[in-house]
Amino acid sequence: MSKQKKPAEKKMLSRLITPLVNDLKERPLFYVWIAFLLAVFGVAGVAAVLTWTRGLEVTGLSNQVPWGLWITVDLSAVALGAGSFATAALVYFLGAKRFAPISRVALLIGFLADTGTGMVLMLDLGRPDRFYHPIIYWNTKSLLWIITWSVILYISILVIELAPALLESRWVERWPIARQISHQIHKATPVVAFLGIIISLIHLAATGATYGILRGRPVWFDPAMPLIFLVSGIFAGLSFTIMVIVVTSRIMRRELVKRRLLNELGKITGWVIVVCGIVRVIDMAANYYFSYKPFLGESTNLLYEMTPYSLSLTLGEFLFGLVIPLIIFFNPDLRWRHRNLVVAGLSTTAGLLLCRWNTTLSGLVATVSYSPSNPGVQFFPYSPTWVEWAAVAGVLAYAGLAYTLAVRFLPIFETHEEARIVERPPEPAPVAAT
Repeated sequence: MSKQKKPAEKKMLSRLITPLVNDLKERPLFYVWIAFLLAVFGVAGVAAVLTWTRGLEVTGLSNQVPWGLWITVDLSAVALGAGSFATAALVYFLGAKRFAPISRVALLIGFLADTGTGMVLMLDLGRPDRFYHPIIYWNTKSLLWIITWSVILYISILVIELAPALLESRWVERWPIARQISHQIHKATPVVAFLGIIISLIHLAATGATYGILRGRPVWFDPAMPLIFLVSGIFAGLSFTIMVIVVTSRIMRRELVKRRLLNELGKITGWVIVVCGIVRVIDMAANYYFSYKPFLGESTNLLYEMTPYSLSLTLGEFLFGLVIPLIIFFNPDLRWRHRNLVVAGLSTTAGLLLCRWNTTLSGLVATVSYSPSNPGVQFFPYSPTWVEWAAVAGVLAYAGLAYTLAVRFLPIFETHEEARIVERPPEPAPVAAT
């Protein structure tokens, strides 16, 4: 009996190995890229083990600066994934159905961004074994609790919205029920998208409100912070989505999304940048010229003196984050070229990272001392360790690996209508009677 099984097993193994070997010969760079990402993820695993076994002492964090690189990455990832709900709003509630080919890849980016955020938070918590506490112990007055539930609910919604990409793939095409389930999900998509938009709006605004409500931190305390985080996340997420689509199209050597759609979405992104720029200028004028906050000037001067805060604010946030992408997106000739869209995407991403970094660190490294005998502003330095950088690299490797495999094996750049066309081939023409 065992002798009869051996030829069958060998035949099955050859069916699995032979296509893999042939694919490896045809696409060697693809597998080199996958191996590189897995190696980076492995190094991040070592950093995670060190963090969980030795505690946060392996990081550059302290009691005075408890938030650093990891929280900056969390806030940036949430913003860069905001293109998912922005495109959903365009497609389902503004009637711009022409942007449907962009919605699925935007949902994928949003899913990877939010799950990557969860991975970093598992390290930053210090006690990952207590990750379930916000689910069981409800503290409805806590903004961090609201953010946690927003992440959980939005990831769940993204899973539902991305389920058709898996159900319409060639891996499950042998089961007709998969197509039926996918069709039912598409019927419920407008309702699910509406819930996703509401939760994502709450999520983005709450991340800004976490800083803006703290009266004891003059650099942070700003009622406009929720609006700034929301608007900056929308245009950064849209710009990042455009850049990812262009880079993916270049690598795959085919036009995945029509150029005119990217051109039109870039113009919409430009108008959102205008709104964000107006809000930022008015907010800075209100804080520094038309109002008074105790120790705000002293804290800012200390940041200018001890850190490159002024340079990162002017050249980073405004030049990279606002001016350069605004010039590209408002010039029809510039935004028509793919390389300029990549420049705009890189520029907005850099500006957003600096904005979230400045926001997170400014209120911690320059802290007001409320000692009755010696009130003033104190400075606490912070520098990320290799463990923090390795963890961030691991999250980027996870996102790159998941995106690469999804684009390679799933119909990410197909709309529901295109999938239905593939599912129903044209009927053969009738044969004329002889």
